[in-house]
Amino acid sequence: MSKKLKAELKNGLMTVLNDYHVQRNGDLNLLFENCMAELENAKTNRDVSAIAARLSQSISLYLVCHRYEAPKSVIDLGLWLAKYPSVERGHLAPLQMLAQSLAGLLR
Repeated sequence: MSKKLKAELKNGLMTVLNDYHVQRNGDLNLLFENCMAELENAKTNRDVSAIAARLSQSISLYLVCHRYEAPKSVIDLGLWLAKYPSVERGHLAPLQMLAQSLAGLLR
């Protein structure tokens, strides 16, 4: 999961860093550049998950402090980060239901 998360997060960060409005905003640009550097140095799945969680929190804080105004690419990345855990759990749901069904048959 985290290799996929790392690749998708890196892709999202590149999109945000290439956004003209982010490049003109020193705070946002620094936030995403630092996150990209951390991601490049991440060695474990836990590191990647922690980076994603911190970034999600930083985006939320930025939005609150700036009256929910930010470039579209930042908002899109924030929404993706918020939804990612739910989507991953959703992929496992059919397997969990099958396991519970089989466990019920064995009783």
